[in-house]
Amino acid sequence: MKTNRKLGIINSEPNFQKRLGLLVSNGFKSEATEFIQNLARTHTVILHYDWHDIQLCRPLARVTEGHSAVYVIIASSSRIDNLNEDKDNEWRVIFEFGWLRKILGWDGFMVEKFTHLVLAQALARPLNQWTFNQAEGMGRIARHELPDQDPLAREIIPLHLIYQLRQGDFGHIRGYLAAIKDFPFLASDRDNNEEGVVNWIVEQLISFGWTPDRIRKELVEWISLKTNAWPSALLGVAKAKIFAADDQVRAVAVRRWVSRAFDNLLDMVSGRNDKEKLAAMYHELFDIGQFSRKDKDWMTDKFVNRLASGETTPMYWFWTQFSKTFALDPLNELMDAAITVASRAKNHSITLALHKESGRKPNPELVEIVSILGETGTLK
Repeated sequence: MKTNRKLGIINSEPNFQKRLGLLVSNGFKSEATEFIQNLARTHTVILHYDWHDIQLCRPLARVTEGHSAVYVIIASSSRIDNLNEDKDNEWRVIFEFGWLRKILGWDGFMVEKFTHLVLAQALARPLNQWTFNQAEGMGRIARHELPDQDPLAREIIPLHLIYQLRQGDFGHIRGYLAAIKDFPFLASDRDNNEEGVVNWIVEQLISFGWTPDRIRKELVEWISLKTNAWPSALLGVAKAKIFAADDQVRAVAVRRWVSRAFDNLLDMVSGRNDKEKLAAMYHELFDIGQFSRKDKDWMTDKFVNRLASGETTPMYWFWTQFSKTFALDPLNELMDAAITVASRAKNHSITLALHKESGRKPNPELVEIVSILGETGTLK
């Protein structure tokens, strides 16, 4: 009777997180199991990987060694922002996944069934609604808790790899991928080895039944969406072995990326000590994108307009590196065109500066205009 009374008092606790802790600390493990299972059936359940203790879990015993753990989050809302902040009319129950076995005494069948419930919920949500911590938590639990041929594991594991790939930061994701058995690179490697990481991911996806066409589509979308990616990262994806050398879809995606990133290339040149390495990467991108002398007009317009804005240093560098690729006109002819553009734009000071830079004698009227207006034009 005393036990029933204690259980009744605990079950009257409105704070679900506190209720779970009381059930466990008072020895009601079967009731705690039933409580978790009932909540999970009708509410959002998420796996969340974290490097540090979540504050709401501190009243509950830690069971995972090290600083990181996968947590189970059962919540009244599918929107989970700050886990350590309570919101009105919302509740969360959070505990380490390791609790299921080590604290509640679940057997393998119970853990597998619960894992299936969580992963099924994840698969019902689009990948772009996952968070990094959720993707990492689900990927780790799917690998560690389910058999290799488990259907849900074979869905989740490749999606975890795709999610990581979509992050675009190879130096960052390699540290997480290094936790996967047989990942061939060390988290501490200084070289990001983007191409090697991408090819390893591709091999993994194929082993999980993804078709080459599906993988190529994912990689092309990566190229199209990662407009701010560093060139080496783009090359790592674009040079994946799954592409044929003359892949037209990849070529179009790379051409679009280069067209958008052209200004970024020129902005990166100033002050860099690895200009030759940068040039080599762009030579490869121009080759993959199937740029040629047919693109002369497009590149000439880009070149002349930047020159006309006073950016001589990066443009001289670009002409030296890529004039043959695009069959650009001699530099003195491009300078004439830039002077014309600057003059038409009434950018008098830059026009005068370009005259002096190229050794041309400026029109006296231009000198007078600049003097009267008090303009100063500085070339970069």
